[in-house]
Amino acid sequence: LIPAQPSGTATPPCPADGSYSVRTLIAWDPNDLQRVVRIMADGGSSSANPTGPDVMAHLPVGLSSASAHPDTSAGGPALVYPGFLGEYFVRNEGLWFAVSGKQSNALLAHGGACTADTMAVDWAHFTCERATIQFSFSMHVVPAHILFLGSYTGPERPPHDLAMSTTTIAGVHLTFGAWAPPPPPDSDSTFVIDTTITDTTSTGELRASVFAAPDTTTPGEVLTVFTVSNPNARSVTLTFPSGQTYDISAYDAAGTLVWSSSMGVLFTQGSQTVTLPAYGALVYSAHWPAAGKHGTFTIVGRLMSSNHPLQASTSLHLP
Repeated sequence: LIPAQPSGTATPPCPADGSYSVRTLIAWDPNDLQRVVRIMADGGSSSANPTGPDVMAHLPVGLSSASAHPDTSAGGPALVYPGFLGEYFVRNEGLWFAVSGKQSNALLAHGGACTADTMAVDWAHFTCERATIQFSFSMHVVPAHILFLGSYTGPERPPHDLAMSTTTIAGVHLTFGAWAPPPPPDSDSTFVIDTTITDTTSTGELRASVFAAPDTTTPGEVLTVFTVSNPNARSVTLTFPSGQTYDISAYDAAGTLVWSSSMGVLFTQGSQTVTLPAYGALVYSAHWPAAGKHGTFTIVGRLMSSNHPLQASTSLHLP
C-alpha cells in the first residue's frame, strides 16, 4: 500500500510483497434472474466469516481473526482474508449475508483461451484463461439493513438457509499482470482528488467512514457520503438530543469551516432514538456547492448521537 502523495509528487514504486488467491462463485437460476448468490472464499474449505473484508470492494486489513494468514513481511500486522463470505441478492427486496455456514472449492484445471485474453478491474490488469472449478456450500443468511438518511420502512425480511451440493463449473482463471493507473487528468479539469482513501474510526461497537468525490451530474458540486455501520450481531440504539442526526463539513487548510450540511437548516429540539439493526448501516449524503473553491480541504462526517458520537474524515484537493 502506498500512502497518499501531495499533488504533483511522483508516486513511489510499489514492490509486491507476495501473492494471494480468492475464488468467487456467482450463481443464479436462468429462469429466475431476480435472485443471485455470490460466494467469495479462500481456496479449499472454510467457514463463514461475516466480519471479514469483501476483497472485491476493500483490501485485506490488519485485524485479529482466526482466519488470518500470517503475513508480516512488511513489518505490519497479519492481514485478514475473507475465509468465506456469502451473499444473497433479491431484486427489489435487498441483500442477505452469511453469518454461519461452510464452503469447499477446488481448481480442477485451467488453460485455454477466454473470450478476451486480458481484462481490467479498476487499475489492476489480469490475463485470463478458461478454468474448471468445483464448489459446494451451505450457509445461513440474514438480511443486511441499509438505512438511508436514518430511516428504514421496509418489512422485516426473514433469514434463509441456502445450499449447493458439490458442482463442477466452467469458469475463468485470472492472473494478475500489471498495475496500471490512468493518465493524470487534463489541466482544465474542474476537480482533482489526491486520495480516495477513506479514514475509518471505531468505538468498538460502531464504525464510521466518509467519502467525497465530484458529482458527475452537477458541475461544481462535491458529493459527500457519511456511513455509520454496526458490525455486531445485536442492534444498537442511538440517542440524539435534537432532530439533527449527522453533520458533514468541509474545512480549508487553515482549519476554517467553509461549508456544513447543517448550514441554514432548522432542527426540531426534541430528543429522538434510532435503532441500528445488527449488521445494518446508516448512510447520509449531502452536496457541497464548491464552485470557485481551490486548495486542500478536510471533509469531516459526524454522528450527532449523545451515546455513540462518531467522527471520520478524508482529504479532498480542488485545483
